[in-house]
Amino acid sequence: MQTVVSAYADRRILVGQTRGWMTTMPGRDPKLALDSADSFRSLAGRFVSSIRMHVNYAWQDALADLGGLVASATNLTLAVEIYLKTLYILLGLQVPHTHNLLRLFSGLPREVQEALTHDYDAQECPSPEIACGITLQLSTRPLTSDDPHPEERPDHSLVAILGRNKDAFETWRYLYERADQRVSTFEYEFRWLDNAAAVFRARALSLLG
Repeated sequence: MQTVVSAYADRRILVGQTRGWMTTMPGRDPKLALDSADSFRSLAGRFVSSIRMHVNYAWQDALADLGGLVASATNLTLAVEIYLKTLYILLGLQVPHTHNLLRLFSGLPREVQEALTHDYDAQECPSPEIACGITLQLSTRPLTSDDPHPEERPDHSLVAILGRNKDAFETWRYLYERADQRVSTFEYEFRWLDNAAAVFRARALSLLG
């Protein structure tokens, strides 16, 4: 695949650099996919870096920047999706037409799944005082003590994280449509999602050589 980048001002085209890339799937550029995922992940990280990491304060900073929270969750889950699809390209597999993170992971060869899980499990766990996620509850009426409370998430395994966040990209990008008379609860497990992103990215880089 060849990529040509141009810039224009006042309708006058300025031709920029041309890049060629060999890929195992016609029409799929793994380097462009990886670059895109890196950029989405970087954008997501701006919000995470802006909030105080202690659990007593992280929610306050998130409440003060709900737009940043939504954009960060959307970008990070999209980054995870594209990292997974980059692996498909590099392995010469047909890329599924889905945003479902668990389905994408489960479609990889068994030995690749096991290696990714091993690398994910090898990462260090943060201390109990460090925020690993943000819970957002939306309702068109005041919450009461009878409303459901956010559930604890004791299982932070790779499959569990991908399963709970399998549709997160579609959920977060249309969050503004989802508040109704029921209480809607949304989880942004940024610490664990970013750990997954890091593992998928590292494997893609190793395959790129």
